[in-house]
Amino acid sequence: MACEKALTKTWLKTEVPTINEWIDIVYKMYTMERIAFRLRTQAVFEDSWFKWLTYVSNIRPDFV
Repeated sequence: MACEKALTKTWLKTEVPTINEWIDIVYKMYTMERIAFRLRTQAVFEDSWFKWLTYVSNIRPDFV
């Protein structure tokens, strides 16, 4: 899903999406899912996103 969004933003351009653009898109998805899961249950959400949060916190500390 993030891939599709990143590619459609740069569809007619010659440059490719940067890693920061990808991370920003995933961050928006993360935020929406966090809101949705808080309405249901928190434990499932954190389990689902644990690997991504571990990976991205090294690259972009502002993400977490």
